[in-house]
Order: sequence, then structure tokens, then C-alpha cells
Amino acid sequence: MNGVGNATLSLEQIVDAIRSDPAEGGILHLLALTYEFDPEQLANFLFSRSLFASRRLWKPDYAEMARIRPVVFYDAAKSRDTSALPPLLELHPWQSRAFGCHHSKAYLVVTELAVHLVLGSFNLTYQGLARNREVLGHFCWRVGDGARSSDAGMLGDWVRFLAGCLGAHVHASTASALQAIASCLKTRLAELPLSPGLQGQTQTLVWSGYKDRERGLDRLQEVWTAWHPGKEPDTLFAVSPFFDQDAEQPLARSFKQAFPSLRRLVLVTEENSLSSLSKAHFSGFASRELYAIKREVGASERGRIAQEAWEEGTSLPDDAVLSRRLHAKVLVLATGSEGLVYAGSANFSCNAWLGRNQELGFALRTDDAEGTMKAALSGLYADTGRSRFAELPDLPVDLPASDADEENVASLAYPGFIDFVTLELDETGRDAYFLLHPLPDHAAGWRDILEREYSVFWGGRHVQDGFAVSFGFQGRSQRMKNGEWQERLLQGRSLAFFHRPSRTCFWVPYLYAGELVARRESLLSLSSLEWLALFCPAGSAARGIGPEVFAPGAGEDGKEQELPPEFGPDRNSNPVVAMQSWLKLFGACERMLEQRLAGIFEDGRSTVDRVGHLVAGFLRTLSRLVDCDREREASSGEAWAFKTGETLQLARRLARQCEGRQAERALLDAVSQDLCAKLAQLAPEAGSALARYLAFIACEAEAGQEDKS
Repeated sequence: MNGVGNATLSLEQIVDAIRSDPAEGGILHLLALTYEFDPEQLANFLFSRSLFASRRLWKPDYAEMARIRPVVFYDAAKSRDTSALPPLLELHPWQSRAFGCHHSKAYLVVTELAVHLVLGSFNLTYQGLARNREVLGHFCWRVGDGARSSDAGMLGDWVRFLAGCLGAHVHASTASALQAIASCLKTRLAELPLSPGLQGQTQTLVWSGYKDRERGLDRLQEVWTAWHPGKEPDTLFAVSPFFDQDAEQPLARSFKQAFPSLRRLVLVTEENSLSSLSKAHFSGFASRELYAIKREVGASERGRIAQEAWEEGTSLPDDAVLSRRLHAKVLVLATGSEGLVYAGSANFSCNAWLGRNQELGFALRTDDAEGTMKAALSGLYADTGRSRFAELPDLPVDLPASDADEENVASLAYPGFIDFVTLELDETGRDAYFLLHPLPDHAAGWRDILEREYSVFWGGRHVQDGFAVSFGFQGRSQRMKNGEWQERLLQGRSLAFFHRPSRTCFWVPYLYAGELVARRESLLSLSSLEWLALFCPAGSAARGIGPEVFAPGAGEDGKEQELPPEFGPDRNSNPVVAMQSWLKLFGACERMLEQRLAGIFEDGRSTVDRVGHLVAGFLRTLSRLVDCDREREASSGEAWAFKTGETLQLARRLARQCEGRQAERALLDAVSQDLCAKLAQLAPEAGSALARYLAFIACEAEAGQEDKS
């Protein structure tokens, strides 16, 4: 069931439409919140690929991740093998309190001209994306088009959620991209019509459990009072695959305490889940109804699936056996025709609504509550012919916990003494080490537990093949030499904590210290020439010249990839050919940047965030890569000066293109000043080619100042 919000598309279709629509412009930010994920499906979301795409990633893919810096929050206990994920992907495993979990599901895509937010019940797993019966809402805020945008108050809710709920779980030393995302969204929010407050909203965010054990149920009370003042709900409708295992204090009783006027409770669940319910789960309600959804796909649903397959160019075999699990979570509060509808991650359980889990969803105001409930029943193919309530036992039957239950307690073998791990540079700025930050409650005894029960490895196709990591008393690992640790970045995104007693492996992703974040593109071992090639037009022969990351030195055919013939046979040994190749690529990127800047200015709105991210950020990245070329002696000092000087010239020309826009020009002038400072440190021999080139650069600067005055 899709489309409780503004869309009837899947997440895959939404992101694919965003990437393929020229009007959207480039993607600036990506953020995902999920309970669990399959590494390949996370990669597919990040790169907008089909569910069955190859897991093969290339250096251009990693360079794009370095530019966008996606952020992902997920439940720490649902640890998957994340070692093959992009090295610059920002992963935050969330450790919940006892008997809770990080259960939210939210997916944010920010482009040059829009903000897209998808909220729902599905995880980034193959099951969640393709097999389950799920629910989602797609909300969009378009620049300069308030009439086609979702409620501005909803975006304001999201900005407050990022700052107040997620902000506390990132660490200042890691220079998280979350701050950049929040800053960008605040700018977009300021450009939308002012929201009149919750009373005037038609859409709002509902979260639970993120701080001070705040309860989603209290938020529903607040929303109901704002939207329906002076009225009391009499009907509670809920779709949920999971319920409280202990019905002595069921959620129904808590709802009745919050809304004493409630009389009618309607629950909808999968037929396989009926055994986990009892009449006690309906405690305090006068009217009680229970409807079931079969896991087997019926004729009507099969026809819809076949139609969707046909529209996507595939077919559904006649003998295919289909079954789909219920995973949607929907809740409706109603009085007569008026009410609110919630959809999101929260099951109908105390964990979900009373602040034990971290949950997230949205609420919509409705004037057709009964129609909404009927639409949910129809969309999920529920059997509404008869209520199943009379079949329930009076009290719950003791059943073993299901593997599918998302509220199971975390494994005791998980290394729960870890708050986070960072990769740091030592005092030389070249060698590196890991720093383990324990949780405050484990500050004293964490190392004893680590040495007694765990072995830690980094990289390697198999856990024990990786680099053995040992941590000292201050949480600092052994030092890794310059050159060696960079190579391992592309082989292991996480540290493997192998629990020896249970022979279970848990994957803990490390974060990057701030200084590594600042030079993130250089960690991919891309030369400035290779990096520039990634930004050439799609039809260019130079695009994507880097080798596949996980096949050392080899391309698809197992042979070393080379530059296209037009760039010469050996650019590293022939500086003239190399410089000509660089200039050719530089010219293509120069035109791209000039067109990008002109396009940004066309709509006449405030554009500081896009100029800073897409233009000034591009130039700073190029400068860092040129510096990296020089550090690893991939180019001479003269070549470095030439490339830096040409980058400076480009920054000046783009700054002049910002005439009349002081804030945007200041961003590019700052880039120019930094590049000038670098070149000022050179002391070339008088009369040399380099001296004449630097003099030319200085004359250009003076001419630019005259034009500016």
C-alpha cells in the first residue's frame, strides 16, 4: 500500500525519477534512517540502481559519495557486513536503551531545486523494497513553487527533528554531514511561505523515543487537540503486523487513558499473526473488531502485480507462487468523518508508542476518516467479510519470539560497550590509528571485555584475512603507516568484532576525524586528472576511466584500465602530454561550471547554498587533489603551480560571473584568496617560465580589481 502521502510510487521509482529529471539538478544531500538494511540495497538507494543491480562499485561511484557525503542511521544490533560499502559513506549505528530499538524508516534526497522526504514502514532490504505489503508517503518542497509543495510546517518539523533528535548522536570531531544537511534545509525553509503553526498544518511529523523517553502517544494527543479542538475521538483503527507479547498492560489501555472517549477499536493484521493476539489486547473498548490479511496473493492482487510487471517491461509467469508479508503500520483516530491518519514505523505496541523504541512517521488531517479506513483495508487486501475477534482466547498464549519480530532484544554478544570508533591521523599528519570511544557506563572495564571475548579485524575478503587491530588502555590502536592505511580504506568500511565464545561477527563502522573529512576525496587515490574526468559530459571517452575498486588494478576483463588513446600512451612519464590532457579536461569542466552557475542564477532566488556546494566546493576539492598529486609525487612542483594557477583563474572568472550577488561572490573570492596564498609561498628563479607565469597571474588579479572597482 503506497501513497498515504503524495505518491503512489516505490522508493526506487521516486529516486530514479529524481535522478533522471533534468529540472531537479544535481543531488546535494542524501540521508537514510532505517531499522536494518541489506548492504546491496543501501548501495542501490544511494546510486539509484535497480534492485538486481551488481554490487560492483567503481571509483566514480565512490567519488560521488565523497561529494554528497550520505548519512545513514540504523539499529546497531542489526549488524550486517558493511565492509564493502563506499568508504566515505557516513554510518551511525544507533544503540537504544534496553528492550528498545531504532525502528524509524525515513529517506531524504535534497537536489538543487527540491527537497524530497519519503517516510514509511519499509527498511532498505530486498524484502522491504520488493516483497512486503508496506506503506509510504512522499513529501516534496520545490523551490519557487509553493503551490506544488507539501506543507511547509512538515519541513519545519523535519528540521527540528534533525537538530533535536539526530544531532545529539553525531560527534563534533567527525565533522558530520548532518550539519550541512540541516543548514541547507533551514535555507530552503526560509524561502517557503510561513507556516501558521500546528493548528494551520495539514501534515506533521510524529516521532517517539528519541529524547527523554518522549512518547509518540503524547504527540498524537497534541496533534488531535490542534486539529480538532473541542472534539473527542470515538474510533481507533490500527494496521500492524506485531503487537505486545505481554497483554497485562496493552497499548489499547494506554490509548483509552489518553483518549477516554474512545469506544471502538478496529485492529487489522496478517492471518499468521492472529495467534499472538487475545481479547485482552482490546482492553477497555466497548466495540471490538479484528480483520485478517492472508499472506497468499489472491487473484485481484496478482492481476495488479502482473500489470506493474508489464509496465516495467517484464512479465509474471503463470505458475509463479506469490506471497507477501504484512509490514505496513497505519493508525486512524476519528470522530464521525473527521480525524487524523498516521503512517510510519510504529507497530501497535507499547514499545512503539510509549517511548521505548525510536519511531518516526507522519500524520495527515482527514475529513473522510471512514473512507481512509476502507481504503487501507482494500489496499492491503484484508478479508472484511467477518470479524475474527470472537476466535481469540481471553488471555495471550505463550509463544516463542518470532525471528521476524522487529522488537526482539539485541544479542548479548554485541559489543555494547562501544559508543563509536574514529579513524584519526597521528601528530605527523601522515600515519593513522583507530580510536575507540566507550560508552560512559563502560569507561572502566571495556578493555577487559574486549580482550577476553573479541578479536578485531579490518579489511580482507574474509574476517580473519583482515588486519588485526588491537586497542590500548586509552582506546588507541596501533599505528598504521602512511600508504598502507589508505589502501585498506577501499577494502573495509567497518571493523569486524568477532565474538569468540559465540563465533558471531558484528560489524562496527568507523567514522572519520574532521581533518580526514576535509581531505576526503584524496583518500580515494584519484589523481586530479582522473577526478576531472568524472565531470566530463556523459558521452566523453574520458568519463569513468578509473578501475573497479574491489578488483585491484583490474577492469571488467581483468586487465589494467588505461586512459583513452586520445590522451596519449603514458601520461605520468610524459609531462607535456599529461599537461595537455589535463588542460583538455579542465576546459570541459570549466564550461560545465560556467553553465552550472548561470543555471543557478536563472530563477533569481537565494542561491548561496548551491553556489557554495556545487561551485566553490568543486574548486576547493580540485585544489586538494592537485595538492595530493604533488604529495605523492604524481606531478612536479611546476605542474602543481600551473594547475593551481589555472584553478585560481577559473575561480576569478566565476566570481566575476556573480556580479551583483555579494554573498555568492564572497564564496568564490574566498577560494581565490586561499589559492593566492598557496602560490605566494613559491620563490621561482628570476626569468624562469614559472616566474613569468606567476607574474601573469598577478597581472590578471590587478585587471580583475580594476573591473571590480
